[in-house]
Amino acid sequence: MEEVKHIETLDESEQMDLFEYWVIIKRNVLLVSVVFTLVVGVFVTYALLSKPVYQADVLLSPSVDNKKNNGFNSIINKFGALGSIAGLSAVRSGDLETNLATLRSRVFTRIFIKKHNMKQKLFSELWDFEAGKWKSDDPKLQPDEWTTYRLFWSIVHIDNNTDTGLLVLSVVWEDPQLASDWANLIVHEINNYLRKETIDEGERSIEYLKREISKTHEVELREVMYSLIASELQKVKLAHVRQQFAFRVVDPSIKPKYRIKPKRKLIVMVGGVLGGLLGLVMAIIKEFVQNNKHFKFERKESSTYA
Repeated sequence: MEEVKHIETLDESEQMDLFEYWVIIKRNVLLVSVVFTLVVGVFVTYALLSKPVYQADVLLSPSVDNKKNNGFNSIINKFGALGSIAGLSAVRSGDLETNLATLRSRVFTRIFIKKHNMKQKLFSELWDFEAGKWKSDDPKLQPDEWTTYRLFWSIVHIDNNTDTGLLVLSVVWEDPQLASDWANLIVHEINNYLRKETIDEGERSIEYLKREISKTHEVELREVMYSLIASELQKVKLAHVRQQFAFRVVDPSIKPKYRIKPKRKLIVMVGGVLGGLLGLVMAIIKEFVQNNKHFKFERKESSTYA
């Protein structure tokens, strides 16, 4: 019985609190309305003035030939010392982790940004397009390499789905066409970069192995080196003909139609909630100040009459 009475008392107190809030809002409806309108107006203005941001995606699949890699690895493992000297390794160009690390590297990023004049577009507010130079001659006020690298990888994202083995490379930018172009260009350039790197490495290795063959007369050693040369030639030929060398494009990027930010409806809803809460808080503060003044006035009057 006591628990029931206690629960009923709590319900009544909660109802009284809600009723008091309603009375406060009713007495200060003008104040609450003004605060609500101002806050919502600020959020609506922000939603309308914020630049729209779009996301362009490229769906990728790693170009990995495990059978050929395993055959090459068996040769390397058979005579690993010579392979290491020749610049060969059991980790091939089809290694996804290595390719992704190269893609995110400062070396490739710097080459890509310079080739496609991305720095001027990334920092368009600092670049004078008519004069073709930075607005400020002070190097401290111009974006440096580190700042450019960080901004680049703040708009470029790579999602690696380990379950499906597919990757999504995304570019988030204000210009939808530019975002799509950059996404496709990044894939194209990293494929060319890794392909050229593999060809150069293979040709250097072949030249080294040829020199070593001419220096040795051991039959077994010569057989191993010929096997290594054959594998390197196969790798170089494959790199020459395979344009999508490291990443195969499953679905290229197209110009995105819908923005991802700002989410205007959500912004206005948040503004409405905050506006209502702020209006209620302001009304409660007003009531508290008025009641406090009234209480002090009554105490002063009672002391005067006493």
